[in-house]
Amino acid sequence: MKNIHYHTIDSTNSEAARLVAASAITLPVLVTADVQTAGRGRNGRTWQSPKGGAWLSVIWPVTKPVEHYAAVPLVAGLATLRTIRRIIDKYQCSHIPQTQIKWPNDVLLDDRKVAGILCETAFTRHRISSLVIGVGINVDFALSHLQGDLRHTPTTLHDSLRLTLPVRDVVDIFATQFEILMNRFDDQGLSPGMLRELRSNLAYVGENKTWHFAGELIKGEITGIDSVGRLLLLSHGQQHALDYGEINAPEAIYANA
Repeated sequence: MKNIHYHTIDSTNSEAARLVAASAITLPVLVTADVQTAGRGRNGRTWQSPKGGAWLSVIWPVTKPVEHYAAVPLVAGLATLRTIRRIIDKYQCSHIPQTQIKWPNDVLLDDRKVAGILCETAFTRHRISSLVIGVGINVDFALSHLQGDLRHTPTTLHDSLRLTLPVRDVVDIFATQFEILMNRFDDQGLSPGMLRELRSNLAYVGENKTWHFAGELIKGEITGIDSVGRLLLLSHGQQHALDYGEINAPEAIYANA
């Protein structure tokens, strides 16, 4: 995968969109940066990106209707999860935290957020030609650099794995894993093997949570994901398949209401 690297940039997702708009991109491209000055998370939130993180976006040309790609955040989450586990094996880490995917776009180590994902569409000549999959992985920096509205307690690979490692190692392993998974996803959607891996590593299964979307709340038990990657929430005897919104603890919702 071709890599375009910047020392400092506003946002790798924004730069990826500019690259797509400027020319037809027919092969995947990886955009990386040491520092982002205007990194973005979901719902317009700021993603703080100091030096010491793996800040990257993958430009992935679309070959199918855009609806086919609804589960791509889960694919990126699975690639991130695999990346962390390969780092654990490569460096023979003595501390092995619980690694989970918080639906739909976060990766947790011992219930602390180590990575987030933002997927967007990019346009060439007024048509959607590519996906831009932004991934931020906290590798090795002081958590005091993260300020403001932190909706989930953060961590870094350094803190959770008790390990010092180069950011480039994380980027390279992620790029390999993501390309493998996305090529499979392009062909098959969420394959049975990918679904098994996602389901066995999904956070909060069996726990009661509150689902927050479009100003509405649904309280219930998380039971898993369905075959297309929607979150399953059992509420008052009814199974809901949710494809948009966020999992929140009830107290967090009411505190921010």
